[in-house]
Amino acid sequence: MIGVIALIVIFTNTARAVFDPWSVTLLGHRALIGYWAGDAAFAPGDVRHVSLHLHYRGGDCEDCSKIEGDAHLCGTAYDMPYRLDGDTKDYHGTRFTLSALVGRHEPGVHLDTLDGEWHGDVLRVRPSLWRIDPDEGAHSDDQPADPPPFDLRRVAKSDFRTTC
Repeated sequence: MIGVIALIVIFTNTARAVFDPWSVTLLGHRALIGYWAGDAAFAPGDVRHVSLHLHYRGGDCEDCSKIEGDAHLCGTAYDMPYRLDGDTKDYHGTRFTLSALVGRHEPGVHLDTLDGEWHGDVLRVRPSLWRIDPDEGAHSDDQPADPPPFDLRRVAKSDFRTTC
């Protein structure tokens, strides 16, 4: 029985390494998935701490996203949790897009999508933003300009948990 379980684990990891090489740490190359953090200037004088936890969503669903995770946006009047969902844009996972689903609808500026490039221990992220008005509405003609790209670096799980 233990031998069968070991074979299943080996097969699963080998399949991931072949079909989604960005999802596994292999031969000294670290995976895209993991914990990331950095600071982003959303506007002059508005620097916020951003942390991500990305993980692989396996399975045989062809229309499902391969990356999911959590994010925290700090430095506003409140700390905002997000759920992340997205895909890589190339075989090696060096480019990706994530949708950020806000944890609660608070008035203010929020993450919408994160387009990124992965370079080893650095993620370069280009965010797009959306604004929720005090009446909890969002109007397409009143959205903020997207901030400049920012870098995230690998962090430990404990650093992600203590964000904000």
